[in-house]
Amino acid sequence: MYKRILENKLKQYLSAFSCVLIYGPKFSGKTFLAKNNSNSYFYVAEKGKKNYELFEMNQEYKIFEGESPRLIDEWQIIPEIWDKIRHISDQSNNRKGLYIITGSSILYNKEKVFHSGAGRISRIKLFNLAYCEKNDCQISFFNILKNNELENNLNSKENNDEIIDFLISGWWPALEQNEKTNNFTKEYIESILSMNVRENMNLNYKRNIAEEILKSISRLNTTQIKKSRILSDINNLIDIKTLDKYL
Repeated sequence: MYKRILENKLKQYLSAFSCVLIYGPKFSGKTFLAKNNSNSYFYVAEKGKKNYELFEMNQEYKIFEGESPRLIDEWQIIPEIWDKIRHISDQSNNRKGLYIITGSSILYNKEKVFHSGAGRISRIKLFNLAYCEKNDCQISFFNILKNNELENNLNSKENNDEIIDFLISGWWPALEQNEKTNNFTKEYIESILSMNVRENMNLNYKRNIAEEILKSISRLNTTQIKKSRILSDINNLIDIKTLDKYL
């Protein structure tokens, strides 16, 4: 696997806060990064309903007790975990590096989260692999400004083709070198449309609308997009309030 640029930032945050939240797209490597920097872990999703029942019966010690930093993966399944960590932090005199929590998005039941976590819980957003994470290149802005290193490192056609392929594929940490990504990308989009968006829309979900919005974002993603521009791009199939729900 790949060493992530944000690993140093994670270590810095663990030395300054009681808990660090790592969030971002599914499959971007959040759990791997967190587990590499934790000494114990608990997977909420492994027995989601059962773990929720334990929490409601005040047997949540199974979730929180373990050597620090303790990873709690997919915390948003039990949103009350957030306030519990804040409470543990206060009771421990704001001890540092107690927990790392991860979630595929920042969408959760906000009615069950009462405090911001300010001063106790910091946030790191993880994206897909950067080019230098995958290829271990030694290019830096400092060296580019100092001796024009960029020209020396990126002047071959083979290197340029590799960069183009990398940008198109999006590079997910679990994919093998040179592995074709067409099927993976299609299935990833299918998962978002058929599960993630639908879950948050409840009964008002329409698959064709979700697809049109996603296509519009893809067409316009090199600019700062106004909601009115997306609505125009999809022929005003919905109003702006409905667009907000899909987004």
